[in-house]
Amino acid sequence: MIRIAMNSRLMFCAMLFAWVATASMAWGADEATQKRREKWLERQKELNLRKILKVDTMIDKGDPSKRVDVVVIGDGYQREDMDKFEGKCGRVGTVFMDKAPFENFANYVNIHRIYLESPKDGFELGTEVERRSRMMSCDYAKAESLARFAPECDIIIVMARTRTAGRSNAAGSTVLLYAGGAIMGTVIHELGHAFGGLADEYVEPDPEIRKTLTVPAMEPMQVNVTLEPVPLLSKWHHWVTPPSDPPVRNLEGALYVSKDVYRPERGCTMRTGGSFCCVCMEQMVRQFFRKIQPIDDQRPARVNQVVCAGEVLPLTALALDYEEPGRKQRTRMDWRWYVNNKPVDPKLSQSAGSTLEINTKVVQPGVYDVVVGGELVDGRVRRDLGLLGDARYWRVEVVDYPRPRITPPDKRDARVGDKIAFEVKLEDLEPGKFQVKTEGLPKNAKFDAATGAFEWTPAEDQSGAYLIDFIASNGLVEQRAQTRIVVQKKGTTNRAPQLVGMEDIEGFEGQSMDFMLVATDEDNDNLLFDIKYGTQGQPEGLKLDRRTGQVTWNPGYTQAAKYYVVVEATDGVKTTTSKIILSVNNQQVPGNAHAKLFAAGNDADYDFCLLLHSENPNARLASVPYLKNTPLAFRTATLVRYLRDEDSEVRKAVLEQVQTLAAGEDKLAFLSTFFREMHGKTWQFTDDDEAMLVMKMLLNDAKTEEWSQNIKTCMASMDTDLKRAQGYNAHRSEMRRRADIERERALADPKAKKLK
Repeated sequence: MIRIAMNSRLMFCAMLFAWVATASMAWGADEATQKRREKWLERQKELNLRKILKVDTMIDKGDPSKRVDVVVIGDGYQREDMDKFEGKCGRVGTVFMDKAPFENFANYVNIHRIYLESPKDGFELGTEVERRSRMMSCDYAKAESLARFAPECDIIIVMARTRTAGRSNAAGSTVLLYAGGAIMGTVIHELGHAFGGLADEYVEPDPEIRKTLTVPAMEPMQVNVTLEPVPLLSKWHHWVTPPSDPPVRNLEGALYVSKDVYRPERGCTMRTGGSFCCVCMEQMVRQFFRKIQPIDDQRPARVNQVVCAGEVLPLTALALDYEEPGRKQRTRMDWRWYVNNKPVDPKLSQSAGSTLEINTKVVQPGVYDVVVGGELVDGRVRRDLGLLGDARYWRVEVVDYPRPRITPPDKRDARVGDKIAFEVKLEDLEPGKFQVKTEGLPKNAKFDAATGAFEWTPAEDQSGAYLIDFIASNGLVEQRAQTRIVVQKKGTTNRAPQLVGMEDIEGFEGQSMDFMLVATDEDNDNLLFDIKYGTQGQPEGLKLDRRTGQVTWNPGYTQAAKYYVVVEATDGVKTTTSKIILSVNNQQVPGNAHAKLFAAGNDADYDFCLLLHSENPNARLASVPYLKNTPLAFRTATLVRYLRDEDSEVRKAVLEQVQTLAAGEDKLAFLSTFFREMHGKTWQFTDDDEAMLVMKMLLNDAKTEEWSQNIKTCMASMDTDLKRAQGYNAHRSEMRRRADIERERALADPKAKKLK
């Protein structure tokens, strides 16, 4: 889009040109606009074909890349019944505010609705209720295909309006609910399946159906059921020592059968309703942290920072807002800061956030790697699989000269033919290094960079608003100041400019959303543009050239949202405004993004942190080699977190990295951070003999070095925990040997007493 100025003689031609230009830009002359338009039209066509009346967001808590996204789809609702569908969606929303652990993450759950029109007395998703068991079923694959029209989807809830009451169930990440039943308890149980991957712990109530069921031939993959009768030998043995409250006992009867399959506790949401047992609760909390990160934001967001003499730069990491209504045992965030791999104390540290200040009065000039690590401590999670740890970093360059000061006048008003003259004060310019220049200098205007003198006599055709940037830069530090000049014609009535063709802009993360603001002016005045942002503030990376109206923006992978903005066009005297929406649709971070981000070495590194938390183990594995481009403390903290990863290939790659660093030139710096980051976590490795062996080797190798008292304390604690863990493992191995003997004896003599 372009800005068009007109004089009276060319009025008609210019207006026609403005209309053609606007129409061309709106409908596809600009390639980026055309692609967005085509994608939007294609989406509308698909919605119609699939009988989707509307897609909206009932609860919006932020960018889907950092949130859990629930998509509710109605089945069996006709067009006139959509108000009833909305009511059921509201009841689903209360689950995520009233029940643990969902209530703890209420600020991190988006709920989207898909209004699906079903045929009269029918079901678009083919929902059925089996006559005998009353078990419900639907076309789950079709539900998944429809859910992709939402901004993002982690959980699908199909609300089925059947005439016959049915038993709700879950398949994969999809929950199928009977809309006429008691939704609250049912939703929580089914979310245990769809979100937590938990198994049913109850025994099938129908005796005829129960006769057809058998005990699994192999150990079930779900974390909350087992074929192992001995608690200390089962997959949840870490809840046995120290004992939980209530204690884990491996009670018989689970996974629909009454014998030879065991559950952790007597009662649980996955059996009889109520609360989740300790094993299921741990899994549900971990599932949330597979979708969201313990450190929710870093400020400033840009990784590369420059600090001039006399300045103080605050660096802040904010933890997620972890709601805890009714919790007896509060969670906390343990923060650790490093500057050039050395631990430092922050200015302020609370569970909600921590801040370190770079104060040039006490910090020498140089380049500093600043790293913050955070570990969320939640008593409901004993094996966090590395999900509750996180880290961020900045690269800060401190220079020994002050930031230059440029002080032009804020505004000057004049009339055509009147001379405008003022002085731009230039102070603290480092001799021979800073260059002063201008942007937006009007035709025939003069600026002397040596003296700061500005002069301009506007000609007859130069009325309107002008914005002049005065810039001092040495290639590293840049300081800008602006002067706004408004020039009016003598003896004429000023007419307001008109914004043309303003429409909502829709785009996608990781793709260009460039566009232009368009305005016409009957007085041929020079125009300036502006954008006013709401409570969300200006999106990171969005830039507006106020002189041309050109907007450039390539949204990052954490910027999906609707931005409600007001655009302005002004001639300096009168201003015209228009409201538009900038809609950024969510896109998954591409698997190869880390290579591009680190090769560029730019400020997009935050997106790399998303990859480090990816649910895809292949993405986590692929990110490990690129950690070498990050500060050592950040790399070490991430490796310690990855050592607890649930994927064996990730752990294997990390162990190789750990051993390489421990033998490299940064050995002492790496080990000091490694021991500090590992403090208190060793007990989580009782199921990983290889990792424990490597840790023991590192401790033995490090004993000959000189360490600070803090590191010595961490090493001693780690050594003690390793010995405890080895003793614990030896005890379990002996129990396993005895259990195997007992089982062989039981097979030989079926009447022998079972081992408990």
